[in-house]
Amino acid sequence: AHARSGPNRVVVTDVQAVGVDKVNERLAVVTLYQYEGNTTINRLVDLNSGRVVEEDRIQNGGARFTNVEQQYARELLMADERVRRLVEPLQGSESFNFLLTTTPDPNNPLYGKRVVNVLISTPEGYLTEVPRISINLTDASVVVGPTP
Repeated sequence: AHARSGPNRVVVTDVQAVGVDKVNERLAVVTLYQYEGNTTINRLVDLNSGRVVEEDRIQNGGARFTNVEQQYARELLMADERVRRLVEPLQGSESFNFLLTTTPDPNNPLYGKRVVNVLISTPEGYLTEVPRISINLTDASVVVGPTP
């Protein structure tokens, strides 16, 4: 599943084997994150038949941030002129750390969106004298705030 496939993107964030039960079902919990509606979905799946045994959905569940999303976040960052100017002097020695954040306030424009805050790490440590950077993955936008 690619992070950008259509408006209703869904990514698999975790798969946990939960062992074999008495009737020889091989079970796993598959956790999905659905961008539309900001929903975390936990499915108990019988691996032998592919059947979904049980499913629960959690609004604003904050499912784990995935590798495919990290790659997408990095692409969005490097496509942003402001971020490119910030990291240019580092000549590729930078790395980005992403911290998933949720907004509890329904009046906040980022409420219900998949948002990560960005830390820029260098061989010498984190950049601190930089504006706050976050990425709204739901709307594919980079938000660069004032320098602290």
